[in-house]
Amino acid sequence: MHLNLRTVLCLPLIALVGCTNPPPKNPDSICSIFSQHHDWYQAALNMEQDWGTPVSLAMAFIRQESGFTHDIAVESVFFRLSPRGDNSDPVGYTQAQDIIWQEYEDSTGKSSSRTNFADSLDFIGWYTNETKNRLNIPMSDVRNQYLAFQEGWNGYRDGYHKSKRELLLTASKVDRQARTYAVQMKHCKVDLNQDKSPWWSF
Repeated sequence: MHLNLRTVLCLPLIALVGCTNPPPKNPDSICSIFSQHHDWYQAALNMEQDWGTPVSLAMAFIRQESGFTHDIAVESVFFRLSPRGDNSDPVGYTQAQDIIWQEYEDSTGKSSSRTNFADSLDFIGWYTNETKNRLNIPMSDVRNQYLAFQEGWNGYRDGYHKSKRELLLTASKVDRQARTYAVQMKHCKVDLNQDKSPWWSF
């Protein structure tokens, strides 16, 4: 198993407080993000393989929801899932609430953390795959995938998003971000796959 120094130094603390990565220095560049956090890249590839969700889509969702900050406190978020009666505070990289995270864990049989990046990516993979199956929204339709992510499947089906101008604008923004990330990845994927960084770099 490959362990870098960050991981080695972090191991004694995991039981007490857990380890988290700092937000990326350049969130506008997916190549820079994955160069800084190569473990995120591997987690993103695993998520894409497991769920068929494009890396660019998942990363654009997290960019919008939390700015890649695990413990951010967001005063105003759309992901309330009000049609499902959940009033808990949004938490973590995806700003997911208790009820939908519990559904994810029950469905996958996983015990996960909303402040863990790999778990958050997997959650988005699961959710967008469910959206594709339940609402027939393809992964290529990032805008409507995001609207369903915010409104919940029933909320989206009932058309709650159609009267929410700010949400519609945000969904278009996320779509543009995903397209940008996808183009960027074409230019750095080979280098990321080779990962020639020395093991002591952190």
